[in-house]
Amino acid sequence: MNDWKWFGNAGHLIVARWCRIHLCTQVGEYMVSTVGEYWPDRPSREIHAKVHDPEWLARYGILKGDNFDAEYFKRFGYETIGCDRTFETMVFKAGKPCDQEGCNCGLPYPSDLGELDANGYNNAGDATRGHMAMCEKWAAHEEEPALAAESGQDLVEYALLVAMIACGAIVGIGSLATEINSAFLTLSSDLVSAL
Repeated sequence: MNDWKWFGNAGHLIVARWCRIHLCTQVGEYMVSTVGEYWPDRPSREIHAKVHDPEWLARYGILKGDNFDAEYFKRFGYETIGCDRTFETMVFKAGKPCDQEGCNCGLPYPSDLGELDANGYNNAGDATRGHMAMCEKWAAHEEEPALAAESGQDLVEYALLVAMIACGAIVGIGSLATEINSAFLTLSSDLVSAL
């Protein structure tokens, strides 16, 4: 835990700048990123209200600033992130650190955009505990690199198995189609001769 690096920026999600909560921790070669309490800009919230409750929007859409925000929050709350959750944690392989002029925060970019692990939550306490649990889980991967390599190997094995099954199905369907076609031709011929 002493060698973990903590960042105040989100490590994932394109709309993370509109999330009130973001934690990002680099754990060795992995980054664990948690975001939540998504509060998009007003035009996006107006579209959401128009779709989900147009009568509400007709009544409260004239309000300005904090008055609109307060009424919107009472009616809709935070937007969901993913499927029925307001917080999510994702784990990525850490890439090179940010060195952009004017920022230089050191937050690593994901080395690829496929998450290695993920979980969703609906309150800040569960999200914080979930973030810490993911950090501990992936720190254990750092201590056991063979385990991480093995899980990647399993994915390759599953992909090869699926490809073999698909090839077998394609070959099998081709011969089945030939047999069905032959049966219909025989049936057609029998019907014609019976007439």
